This record gives sequence, C-alpha cells and structure tokens, in this order.
Amino acid sequence: MANEEAAFNSTFGKRVKAHREKRKLSQEALGTLLGLSRTSITNIEAGRQSVVAYTVQLLARHLDVSADDLLLTRPLPKPTQVFPDIKRADERAFLGRALSTEDVADAE
Repeated sequence: MANEEAAFNSTFGKRVKAHREKRKLSQEALGTLLGLSRTSITNIEAGRQSVVAYTVQLLARHLDVSADDLLLTRPLPKPTQVFPDIKRADERAFLGRALSTEDVADAE
C-alpha cells in the first residue's frame, strides 16, 4: 500500500506543480492562498506530503481546475487477496493474518 500511496502522491504533486506553473503562481503565492507555507507546497509537489480532501478542493479552486484534474483518474489495480487461506466467511483475521486451526485450538 505504501508504494501505491507514494506513486499517487508523486503524480498528484506533479499535477499541482504543472497547474501552478500554468497559472504563473509561485509556491509562496499558492501557499498564501491556501494558508500553507511555501515548504508545504514544495513537499506536496514533490510527493512527500499527503493532503486532505479539503486541501484538494482549495487547490483545485485556486488553480482553476477541477479536483478530478488533480487526482489520479485511472482506476487503481485490484487489491490482491490479503488472506488467501480464509475459506469460510466466519473465519476472522488476527494481527494481520488468518487464524489457523492450531491458533483456534491454542486459544480454547
């Protein structure tokens, strides 16, 4: 998941930077409009800083684009099955892995 998040943040940041430059805004000016520091804008554009939905909305407004223009619009890959050994719906996960029959027996 961390790799997908890093890739998303990187793509998002590149789009923010491209739209900011198209509008001929400095990082400092955009930061002022958003109530953020220039360093925050630098980090967002570099993909080092995630943003909340409200900040995406503000960025879109001040860059005169839609939020869709900033967000990754291609579908994310389907997640792999996290617990392939779970066969029944009533089996539950514990500490990031499926409970085995031995785990259940040990707990009883």
